[in-house]
Amino acid sequence: MAKERDATYLGAFRVSVQFLTRVPVPGGNQLATREELRLAAGFFPLVGCLIGACTGLVYLGALHLYTPLLAAFLALAVEALVTGAFHEDALADVGDAFGGGISPEDVLRIMKDSRLGTFGALSLMMGVLIRGLAIASLPTDQALPFLVFSAGLGRAAILAAMNLVAPVANRESLSKDVAALASMRMVLGGAALLAPALLWSCSLALLPSLAALALGLLTAWGISARSRARIGGVTGDVLGTVAYVAQTMALLALVAHP
Repeated sequence: MAKERDATYLGAFRVSVQFLTRVPVPGGNQLATREELRLAAGFFPLVGCLIGACTGLVYLGALHLYTPLLAAFLALAVEALVTGAFHEDALADVGDAFGGGISPEDVLRIMKDSRLGTFGALSLMMGVLIRGLAIASLPTDQALPFLVFSAGLGRAAILAAMNLVAPVANRESLSKDVAALASMRMVLGGAALLAPALLWSCSLALLPSLAALALGLLTAWGISARSRARIGGVTGDVLGTVAYVAQTMALLALVAHP
């Protein structure tokens, strides 16, 4: 029984890595069971922390050769390769849809359109620029823990948004299947996986870290509530946008100079 449970959790972690990254994993061609799907989202914060560690290590390595600004954008380029620009694509889609759509049907139609419009291009450009500038502003000795924490927090914000707002009805997708299985227990499990990164960040900067946590949760609530008002729920693109904006807001809190 214990072995079966361990295998299920390992499978759920594999699904979570497949969902959020392009990293090949053992058994990646296997179909996920419903139980693995149910548990997969709970690992999002942990996978986010691993992504943040990758970004942070690339940034610190690049600092030996380049200026902080160039090192930051190189780190973001590597991160985009690791994740397949998953959240950046969502940010652009939501920017176009919410910026150009009028009716709920318009918003959902534009969100599925692969073409990039003015609102999406501006959202993507500003999002990447702000993140890059924020990373370049991090103190070198705090960059790794702050990047690990903010990336984990962004994915934890997905869990919070899924628990707050149901998926849009009559819209089939893997994101909907995973989101529909979200529960408060899953949110708490994800929070437990994020806790070490939060404590690491708090040990270096207590108030900025707590402010980052608050802003991340506020972002999850604000974007998901706006999405519910516009289209009756959340989609995978909305959840990806929640992650990107929450991560960015967290970084802004961590580099702020009150």
